[in-house]
Amino acid sequence: MRPARGLRPALIALAAAGAFAFAIPGAATPAARAFAPLSTVTITQFDDLLPPGAFSPYTAQCVAAGPNGALWVLEDIDQDSGTPAVTEVATSGQRVHSFYYSENSSPSAYDIIAGPDGDLWFGDVDLGAIRRLAPSGGFTEYPVGGSPIALAFGSDGGLWFTWVNTGDAIGRLSPTGQVTTYTQGLSPNPGLTAIAPGADHAMWFTENSANRIGRITLMTHVITEFSYGLTKDAGLAAIAPGPHGALWFTEARGRRVGRITLQGSIFEWAVPSGAAPNQITAGPDGAMWFTEDHPAGIGRISLGGKITEFTGVTPGSAPTCIVEGPDGNMWFTESGVNRMGRVNLR
Repeated sequence: MRPARGLRPALIALAAAGAFAFAIPGAATPAARAFAPLSTVTITQFDDLLPPGAFSPYTAQCVAAGPNGALWVLEDIDQDSGTPAVTEVATSGQRVHSFYYSENSSPSAYDIIAGPDGDLWFGDVDLGAIRRLAPSGGFTEYPVGGSPIALAFGSDGGLWFTWVNTGDAIGRLSPTGQVTTYTQGLSPNPGLTAIAPGADHAMWFTENSANRIGRITLMTHVITEFSYGLTKDAGLAAIAPGPHGALWFTEARGRRVGRITLQGSIFEWAVPSGAAPNQITAGPDGAMWFTEDHPAGIGRISLGGKITEFTGVTPGSAPTCIVEGPDGNMWFTESGVNRMGRVNLR
């Protein structure tokens, strides 16, 4: 089964290639920064990411801020069109290099994250593997037997993921190479999408089909689900940690952005334009930023719930993933037109 593209982000057993080790660094207090007034914030878009002569159509999926002070973009392809790639992009918007992976058919990846080990990690959905990319371009493949949708590192040093096979599960890849999946406590057919670390030493995740937000403890692996206060059939898409401990999530069908406290209390705010929010992440300005589709745009929500929306993206471009870049601006992918965009905050 190939998961729907709109449910990433944006929306695993190890191969015998060897174990890996990493540690989660302590959170640093960001230095004070000056930002442009919201009324003057602009958006810049950059042309097709692929080099001349490359196969088409490619689709820009997710983006991560990673090594070399660069953005790293997943590029998917249609069947038999060529080989998918991870593309390194400078903060000028210029493509630095594309690293091609896989063999043939139609590998597909939805989520990419930078690891504390300095490498990039992403799930290969169609081939049932997690892949690791060194900044020099070397790939390591870890077959998992299912489809890893979203990835996040936990404070326990493990790589956690949402996993789809004959059923859904929460998975963990340990620093020593052991893979474990957890299902006890999940609703039937939950439709797992995104996963993120909480400030309470637990992992939090979204359940699209079950219309719940879940939490799994890192030590005892107890799963708890929350639904009180959620819009019915919300279409839960993404979740991310925000300032002051709460987590923020998006509702693609509910057309809302929500916040859940570590105690499970849920609050929601409707997107003024009626757009469908997709991925969400914390910005350097103390607010949460999210991508919008139908109509395409970029949104910002303050911790008090005030939403500001920014146009200036290509109509129908399907903004997908969003991340704070090394330059202190917000960067996003436009999967409908294979472009990247930058919200100019400074």
